[in-house]
This record gives sequence, C-alpha cells and structure tokens, in this order.
Amino acid sequence: MPTRFVVRPLCLAGSLAIAFFLTSERPSEARPIYKKAFDFVYKDVLKTNKASCAVCHSPGDDKKHLNHYGKAIAEELGEKNVKDFDKIVAAIRAVAKRKCKSGEWHERLEKGLIPCDCGDQNAGSYIARQLARERHEDR
Repeated sequence: MPTRFVVRPLCLAGSLAIAFFLTSERPSEARPIYKKAFDFVYKDVLKTNKASCAVCHSPGDDKKHLNHYGKAIAEELGEKNVKDFDKIVAAIRAVAKRKCKSGEWHERLEKGLIPCDCGDQNAGSYIARQLARERHEDR
C-alpha cells in the first residue's frame, strides 16, 4: 500500500513533464545553409560582421514573415527548404540588383545595411507598417 502512494505521484509528475515538453514551443526551423550561402556571396562586404536573420526576415518577433528580399529569394528558388548550396548562391546572386522602397539591395548590403527595411509586409495598412517600423527602430 505505501508503494501506491509513492508510485502514483511519480507517474503523475512524469506524465505532466512529458505533456509539457510535447506541447511547449518548438524552435524555429533554422536553415543555416541559407546563411552560409549569403555569407559566401557577400564575404567581401561582410568582413567584420556576419549576416543575421534580418537579412531575409521582417524585423519583429515572428520570423516566419519574409521581407521583400527574402520573398524574392524564395521566389527565385521556387521551392521550400532547398538544400543545394549552389542553387541558393545562384538565387542570392540573381536577386542582387533588384530593389524595393528601401533601395537597391546590393547597394544597401555594400553599405552594411539589411537589404530591405520596409517594415511589416503583412500589415494591412500604411499606419500599421509605420508602427511596426518604429517598434523596430526603438529596439
């Protein structure tokens, strides 16, 4: 009988721990090969600092949203989660001369800026995009 009072709480605690780990937030699907390809293409420009996620992703908390540059690379690749290094490098080089409201991407990268800083691309209005941009600048 005493073992029942010991085993039940242990089983309950174990079950709760397993449930917690299964339902907790999972890390994002980082794609380091994309970052390596970007660093390879712009190795002369990025001598001291390496590229961050903000090169392709919109500033903010949700890294699923891509900025114009990230969307152009995704469009150039034509599929998700490409593993071929040469194909990724070719896509990065293909979109280098394109531009958005921020300016030509290659020129911005040479100045040490992120290629696109147009704000939240998924915001529904001009005011929402401006507010997202201001939140990003305050950080």
